[in-house]
Amino acid sequence: MNTPFEIRAWKLRLPLTSPYRLSFGPVSSFETVFIQIDSLEGQGGLGEATFLTGYTDEVFEESWSFLEQWITRQQSLEQFDQSLTKLADSRPFLTSALRSALDMAASLPVLRSDRALRVPVLGLLQGDNKNQLQQNVRSLLEQGYRTLKLKVGFEPSRDAQFVNDVAALCEAMPEAAGLQSELRLRVDANQGFSSDQAISFLKELQPASVSLIELFEQPCSAKDWAAHTRVVPHANDCGIRLMLDESIYGEADIRRAGDLQLASFIKVKLMKFDGLEALMRAIALIKQLGMTPVLGNGVASDLNCWMEACVADLCIDNAGEMNGYLKQRTSPLIEPLAFADGHLCAPAGWRPAFNMDALDALQEGQIRVSIER
Repeated sequence: MNTPFEIRAWKLRLPLTSPYRLSFGPVSSFETVFIQIDSLEGQGGLGEATFLTGYTDEVFEESWSFLEQWITRQQSLEQFDQSLTKLADSRPFLTSALRSALDMAASLPVLRSDRALRVPVLGLLQGDNKNQLQQNVRSLLEQGYRTLKLKVGFEPSRDAQFVNDVAALCEAMPEAAGLQSELRLRVDANQGFSSDQAISFLKELQPASVSLIELFEQPCSAKDWAAHTRVVPHANDCGIRLMLDESIYGEADIRRAGDLQLASFIKVKLMKFDGLEALMRAIALIKQLGMTPVLGNGVASDLNCWMEACVADLCIDNAGEMNGYLKQRTSPLIEPLAFADGHLCAPAGWRPAFNMDALDALQEGQIRVSIER
């Protein structure tokens, strides 16, 4: 006799401790769909899709409405699995949440919890003036961060001055001066520049800034590969290495970037891929093509950050970007994911479990269905 398994989904907004400022607008809460899959044998798995307008074409409200209809049409585990594969191209975020829950329920080896997890992550540096920047740089260094992320993509001259100010602070501060061999800046435009603006920004960076910049991320619109291509030679002339993020949605995009030599780094996120194994294949391909993979999502809760950290622990040798869980006001988990000395941490045996009271308090919708094996 077939044993049914239950799928639950929650629609909710997770408030942040402070607005996350991006080139396409501030983010005050995560618009999230959580998935939980359980069987009568006690096996369970969790998944997450957190939507960000301007980053993905998938829209939070519409995606939830679609999920309500789609999930009720699944009559068996086999059909569910086949339908997910077909859904991956058009709705990668939703697909990733559902597939990740299946991966966890299947006890995929990468998610094993028999050892402690400790993965370095970057710190987001923001500030409205030099005094704030100095205080925030000092605070991040004291917390153990050695890679700092700077958001640009607003106005080229002002952005370049911001980066130059940070570099000057890092040179002058005693706390930073002793970390020159470790300290790195990642500069992220989040698609905010035209090619001319990106080139202008690069020309205004001072040598001290260039020496600290690990990479310059996604200067132009995700779909405007021609604009990005125009920036490449100017970045090379400046000694700045480029990273693509929003332009990358699968292996075809990775191959395109590698074949055309458009980036030194490629950033990937679990939410863009059909599960953890697909994510690890993408990372392997990036390395095979001579580029460096960067992994992590700054717009995600503990759950997705933990899954990415498990992959990073095996496949990545630079600071992870899975720091979204540090931005949220309240964790959706019973035992929140930890942070210590610049690292995402989880003790051996740690396994995520939803705090149902927290989900019920925040949820704007809920789905519960049973499907036969």
